[in-house]
Amino acid sequence: LDVAGSTTTELERKLQGLKNLIAQPFHLIFLIVAVFALLSGLYDERKDHSILFWKSLPVSDLQTVAGKAVFVLWVAPWVTIFVILMAQLLVLGLASVYVEEGMASRLWGAAHIWRNPLVLLSSYLFLGFWVLPFAGWLMLVSAVVPRLPALFAFGIPWLVILLERIFFGTEVIIQAIMSHLAGLPVFSDRTEVTAPFAALMQMQFWVGLVFGLVLLALTIQMRRYRNEI
Repeated sequence: LDVAGSTTTELERKLQGLKNLIAQPFHLIFLIVAVFALLSGLYDERKDHSILFWKSLPVSDLQTVAGKAVFVLWVAPWVTIFVILMAQLLVLGLASVYVEEGMASRLWGAAHIWRNPLVLLSSYLFLGFWVLPFAGWLMLVSAVVPRLPALFAFGIPWLVILLERIFFGTEVIIQAIMSHLAGLPVFSDRTEVTAPFAALMQMQFWVGLVFGLVLLALTIQMRRYRNEI
């Protein structure tokens, strides 16, 4: 890190890059786990017929679907945030042992470690809203398909994209999907707590939010009628 030979701005930039590097694998793991959790949430209860038990309880389809979505998108990330913070503290602790003598305090000061929890919390809060259209699609597939939900969830969009390219020669759908994925809050290099709130000013955010809510509404309707596989 060359703490002694770096200016404060340079050191802060290096440490921010280090913290991002530590966090990225955990972000990716969370997204992969979340995808499969959303895909299996409603599918498994139909497959093992446990939906009959849940239907006997005074819990509506709205509460069930909303509860599963909220847990995956806004409750589960707390575990990821905790693990990221522990990993960053561990690496910074090890780094402070090997930096130049007397530079450990400067290293910790430039790391702004106190700001990390706030940045991660605000990022994951908006991540849940940002990926709502994808989550809604995965849950809809989970509530409808008879088998192999992952195949349907990823195969149908690619088929639609392929048909659009063949018949219209355009790539509107894939560009829209990639543009939305590129805006994932936790994958940015932003260091400000309020940075994700800028999404509120983007039309893309609101269009995706409405589309996600529509998909969740369809999921609720389908769960009412598809009780067993």
